[in-house]
Amino acid sequence: MAQRDLRFRLLSFLLLFLFGGAIVGETVSLSMAVTVSGSAVLGKLFFVNGALLFLLPPLFFSNIDRINRGKLFSTQLLAVSCILFCYLGLFLVVGRDNIAVLSFWILLIYPLSYLSKTTLFLSFWTLANDIYTTDEAKKGFPKIASWGFLGGLSGACGARLLLEVVDAQMIIGLWAVAYLVAFLISRRIMEAYWLKFAKKENIEPEQAGGKGIMAGMVLVLSSKLIRLIALLYFLVFVAIFLQDYLFWKKSASWFHSSNALASFQFSFYLVYSLVIIGGLRFVMPGMISRWGFTRIFSLLPVTLLAGSFVTILMIAAGAGPKTSFAGFVAFQFLRYVVFENAFSPIYQMFFAVIPREKRGRAKTFLDGIVKPSAIMLTGLFLIITESRALVILFVILGAAAAMVYVVVRIRTTYTEALIPRPTVRYEPDEIIAEIGGRHDQGILALVKYYSPSDKSDVRCGPVRLL
Repeated sequence: MAQRDLRFRLLSFLLLFLFGGAIVGETVSLSMAVTVSGSAVLGKLFFVNGALLFLLPPLFFSNIDRINRGKLFSTQLLAVSCILFCYLGLFLVVGRDNIAVLSFWILLIYPLSYLSKTTLFLSFWTLANDIYTTDEAKKGFPKIASWGFLGGLSGACGARLLLEVVDAQMIIGLWAVAYLVAFLISRRIMEAYWLKFAKKENIEPEQAGGKGIMAGMVLVLSSKLIRLIALLYFLVFVAIFLQDYLFWKKSASWFHSSNALASFQFSFYLVYSLVIIGGLRFVMPGMISRWGFTRIFSLLPVTLLAGSFVTILMIAAGAGPKTSFAGFVAFQFLRYVVFENAFSPIYQMFFAVIPREKRGRAKTFLDGIVKPSAIMLTGLFLIITESRALVILFVILGAAAAMVYVVVRIRTTYTEALIPRPTVRYEPDEIIAEIGGRHDQGILALVKYYSPSDKSDVRCGPVRLL
């Protein structure tokens, strides 16, 4: 019991600081980028994000399942913290008014924040699956995820207060400190569970490099469940990035400075994160026990389908600016709550039935190939269509309808994966002959001769012989 409590506390506090740093970093970096270059730059930034995420396969595919994942995670946290402190030093030296010098670095920091966030969360949940068993993950992961949102809530609250006295660029310091604390906690986890992280998959040298990546992809895609999850993952991120673009565009039209835009986004996060924390901590465990997490998994597609349909009707009806903005905010709020309660932690549970040798590479495939493809396609779409709201909403509607069908297939496939497959039945003579040494008929004859004896010590003879 004490060991179980220690495991829960360490992972919860680790995710608290990790999530807090990620929320602070992504919000402040995106607010600065939109303020400097306008909302039209989001399509290009999404495209860059997708291109950068393609670095994940060569960095992780041939490594994540054969190295110490605890050390990998700690190294990532320390490296990102050092980069952020360098950024903070740059802003302090150059000054906030020198936009000509800072504009490039401001645009660069958002892709950096997204790439680091993706790799860190990929490593965290893979690490958590190593520590938790399948049954423990069903109850433990939603509670751990709630601590992540508590960290996001604390980070957003701290950043919102700091924006009253400092510029948005200085919030990077809070981001860096959160990751540095997470690094210290990760070292404690390494000490407590070093034996679990020491288990590595035996991968041949020829599996490394480009051939290793292709072999890993073939291995991953041999699973029907992974193929369906990959398709759903693609559709989900196309839809939510398009929705995020619409939300940030509407927000930027109401808030024109970095501090004002960031303050609104942090305040918005504070509100919906409270609802998410309550759902993860008190509602989701009971819902999973009562309905099963495979049924809850369909809530996000239904939310996107209904929300996009209602928003299209609102635009077609000619709603005013205030009503339109309120509608987009409500849609975004509902999607955030459902995504973080009924998709993000639930999606992790499906990996518990995937063999350990495929698990890490499956997540890398999703976050290193499927997700970047979705983000790059979204960026290209926004650039080509010139960001027309009604067209974007119809694409979200179509993607959500496809998600509903895919989720039904995932539920069926997952259920089939839980049912043991029938194995080939061998006759006792075949088993004894095989154990006896490549069908050695002499040993088989001795075993058959002494096994029926009434004396127990004689019957033990064949066992010792085998």
